[in-house]
Amino acid sequence: MQHLYCALTFSLTTHLSLPDQRIAAVSFLSNNEQELRQLVESAEAAEEIQGRIQLDHWVLVQAMDGKRQVVHVMIDAGMTRISAKDLPLSEKGIKLVFSRRVDRPAHEDPFSIRARWQPVLVAEMNGQKISRVIELNQGSFLGNPVMPVF
Repeated sequence: MQHLYCALTFSLTTHLSLPDQRIAAVSFLSNNEQELRQLVESAEAAEEIQGRIQLDHWVLVQAMDGKRQVVHVMIDAGMTRISAKDLPLSEKGIKLVFSRRVDRPAHEDPFSIRARWQPVLVAEMNGQKISRVIELNQGSFLGNPVMPVF
C-alpha cells in the first residue's frame, strides 16, 4: 500500500530527470515541468553552485517555497529540529535544496524507492538568479539519509 501511495503522490508532483547532467528535480511549487527545468538550469549555470556539487554522480534538486518546507526536508534527512530551524534562511521565497545520492547505484533510476539522498546545500533564489547559497554541515545529519517525501 505504501508503494501505491508513493507512486500516486509522485505522479501528482512536478518532477523531471536530466540524465545527461545527472540531475533529478522535484518541485513543491505550483509550476510546470518547463518552469522547473528553467529553475534547475539557472541554478546549475550559477557560479555559486558550480564546484559545490559533483555532477559526476546524481544530484537531486528540490524546489520549494519558504523556510518551513526546507526545515521539514532537513528533519526528514536526519537533522535535528533545532539545527534545521537555525538555518540562516529567509522565511519566504524559492529555495532549492541540493542533495547527493548516498547509495550510488550506477544506473538505477534516481526516483527509485530505494534511492537515498542527503542534502548538501540550499540555494535561495531571487527571481531566476541565486541570491545566496548555504552549505550544510554534513555532521548535522544524525539520522539515516532518506528518500524525499513526494
